Amino acid sequence: MKLMYRGVAYEYTHPTLEITEGEIAGKYRGQPWQRHYLKHIPVPQPTMNLMYRGVAYSKNQLGAGEKQNLVQTTTSQAVAVAKADVVPLIRNRYRLSAELSKVHHMNVQRILEHRLEVARSQGNASLVKMLEAEREYI
Repeated sequence: MKLMYRGVAYEYTHPTLEITEGEIAGKYRGQPWQRHYLKHIPVPQPTMNLMYRGVAYSKNQLGAGEKQNLVQTTTSQAVAVAKADVVPLIRNRYRLSAELSKVHHMNVQRILEHRLEVARSQGNASLVKMLEAEREYI
């Protein structure tokens, strides 16, 4: 094809692409429709060890996923590992719960003492009586 750009004439040839037809992908308006793929040398991809929702898999050199073989463990081994991991967590949870309860109790007492001081300074005897009963309850 002869072309001209800003007074310069040149011959342009379209690059040719080698295309292979794939399998029939379906039908469109009654006619079979096929995929067309470029012919090229596949680029080797690095193998990667991946995990999806707890299932390990890897990509091969063509990019297709492959499920990895998992190491078989017995139930007793799995239970022992699970207990070893869970026991410290439970102890931590109980310790944190006890500390939280202690801090909460100290805060309630501090707020009650402050309310008692304010009620005494205002001379409200009925409120002082109710707060002292609450302090004995706690």
